[in-house]
Amino acid sequence: MINQFLDWAQNQQDVWIVSNEQLLDWVRNPVPASQLNNIDSFKCSTPQVDSSMQICNGMPQNEAGLLSHCDFPDFPFFTCPNGANLTGGGTGQSTGDAAATQSSSPYVPFNGQGSGALSITSGVVPALVFGALLGVASVFRLGRL
Repeated sequence: MINQFLDWAQNQQDVWIVSNEQLLDWVRNPVPASQLNNIDSFKCSTPQVDSSMQICNGMPQNEAGLLSHCDFPDFPFFTCPNGANLTGGGTGQSTGDAAATQSSSPYVPFNGQGSGALSITSGVVPALVFGALLGVASVFRLGRL
């Protein structure tokens, strides 16, 4: 389910996958999304990788890639705006295969199933609604104290 959410989020405008440290840097120095590249901790560093190898991203389908050679200080994600796609595998360059030439989108799904709608199992929706109502009720109740 988290992979489906990441697939969905990566297709939205101005979405960044950030660490806690990066979030705190932005909270200390809030800037518009158009200036996020100016925050040092948000700058993307593209690793130098042999184009025949897969980028290390911690995802199971890439275990044969560079995982044994990679250091993950916080998360297996590089912080880049959507479209840079250093999280979905590959090096961001076309490998010349048919799948890469059919689509001009740099998006590669986390779960390998495409960017379909986020599917939610039947029991999750009532739980989310109940949780939201409980949260709202607790806020109003605390406001009266």
